[in-house]
Amino acid sequence: MSTSDIHANIARGWNRAPSGSLSGTAATGVSVAIWDYDKNELLEVHGTPDCHLISVQLQPNGTIEIASGGRPTLRGPFPAYACDITQAGETSWARIQGPIKILQFYIPASFLHYLIEAETRIGDSKAVELIDMRGVQDALITRISYETANEIRLAQPFSRLKIDALAQELGIHLLRAHSSIAG
Repeated sequence: MSTSDIHANIARGWNRAPSGSLSGTAATGVSVAIWDYDKNELLEVHGTPDCHLISVQLQPNGTIEIASGGRPTLRGPFPAYACDITQAGETSWARIQGPIKILQFYIPASFLHYLIEAETRIGDSKAVELIDMRGVQDALITRISYETANEIRLAQPFSRLKIDALAQELGIHLLRAHSSIAG
């Protein structure tokens, strides 16, 4: 599924376009978007079979209830930069109360497989799974999210390459700290 297809799928389900978005290069297939909500809403995300969704709450306002992949529902007001992962192929939903701003990274499964296969000590890249960190703050993801949001806001020359670089750093961190091979 292409970046524009992913954004269109989510925009259709959420009845709005993102307030900002950027795509990396075709080499990574990564994209990012910022979504703003100002009222109480029930949103459903139909997972894409080939893309992981990493959501980061940019504002501590409002409360959110999240359910995905058959895991227990997570509820609460979350601090700024709290994270959530929706695995490739999962369907998730969120009930949002009050104003909230969310940054989402769309990371193709093939990109994570590429990173894993580049590390020759690991066997089958398809057996590796991300482990959800529902509602947890992570200092490195906070920094990457901050830089990504700035890149979306400024849209400077070389922004696509910067998104690729940030996505690679995020992917490596997710594999090291939030995956079945973390260790």
